[in-house]
Amino acid sequence: MRKQTKIAAVVSAAALLALGASMTSFAAAKGTWMMEDGEWKCYNKNGEPYYNEFCSSNGKEYYVGDDGFIVRSQWVEGSDGELYFVNSSGAKITNDWRLTSPNDDESADEEWFYFQSSGKMAVNKKISYKGNYRFT
Repeated sequence: MRKQTKIAAVVSAAALLALGASMTSFAAAKGTWMMEDGEWKCYNKNGEPYYNEFCSSNGKEYYVGDDGFIVRSQWVEGSDGELYFVNSSGAKITNDWRLTSPNDDESADEEWFYFQSSGKMAVNKKISYKGNYRFT
């Protein structure tokens, strides 16, 4: 009886380790970053670079452009057609206001834009800020 208990324990431990390894590889499948030509590129698990999409790292999302390199301090249009803004480090702005030129006219005066928890620019929304409401 004792031998069967040890075998069951070993099999269970092996199964748990395999499950843990597969979950780790799944979580890390997106977001392997490498420096190239002095700038960052994001690669998938097959070693292929991502293009025109957000790539995650350390709980933040960064946008890589059509050349595969990280995009900084500008508007980006997500694959969902929504507008986002990335800061000077390339991270998507979330739950925050940003003073910048409108996406469709960089020569226009700067305006305040609010980016929701998803990072999407708020459009026609009532936003609470320090106890006051503002419409976007």
